[in-house]
Amino acid sequence: LRPQQKKALKDHLCHILGIMIKKYNHSYGACVMIIQTLPHYEHLSTLYADLIQTCVVQLGYETILPDILREFRHTILNGSGTTAPSNKDKENPNNKFYSQFLIDLVDRLAQHLVPYLSLIQDFLDDESYLMRNSILYIYGELIVKVLNENATKSDLKLKQMRNELLDTLIEHIHDSNALTRSKTLQIWRHISEEKAIPLHYINELMKRCIGRMEDVASSVRKSAFQLLCDLIRKNPYGIKCIEMS
Repeated sequence: LRPQQKKALKDHLCHILGIMIKKYNHSYGACVMIIQTLPHYEHLSTLYADLIQTCVVQLGYETILPDILREFRHTILNGSGTTAPSNKDKENPNNKFYSQFLIDLVDRLAQHLVPYLSLIQDFLDDESYLMRNSILYIYGELIVKVLNENATKSDLKLKQMRNELLDTLIEHIHDSNALTRSKTLQIWRHISEEKAIPLHYINELMKRCIGRMEDVASSVRKSAFQLLCDLIRKNPYGIKCIEMS
């Protein structure tokens, strides 16, 4: 099959499965099956995200989204889906699939995820840096795609939510894990590129960047330097005539 044919076949299968889930009210069973099979096949993360997108967007069956997040939360926080490895410092391999699934979801359904943030925000306290990274990525995407300046200009509730997400991203620049610190700085860089950083956050963010320039991890220092350069180039109070290499 050609790539176009494979995509068309996948879309048709997702549509058929979505109709069956909605018509026969199989949301709970489908969610349990999705969570149980995610760690076994690496490619399923994208396919399951496509299926949920089809249910929510094309079929108007938005109930499946909070259902999958509740099942996801129940599985991970109760430890039934992430059995602790013998070495405490060793990352559980299942977290790779779970975190990627959350990332795939927000890439497709950012607008629909906003009301259900409370179902996944507890993962920020998870010992797994992969789970923390995925939630921070979700926060960044929501700030860029949903909680941008146009949306928050006339809605104080959305503005408050955006500021809370930004505060969380600020805090995790000093995360205990170097990979998470580096990832957080990269997320800030993405927000900066999309011109979604409020002016009153720029000074504090630059101070944090300068501090991370002395981080013990080279990846964090590199990410901090790249973000600092972006902030200097795009600083609204800077001198526009200066060209930087």
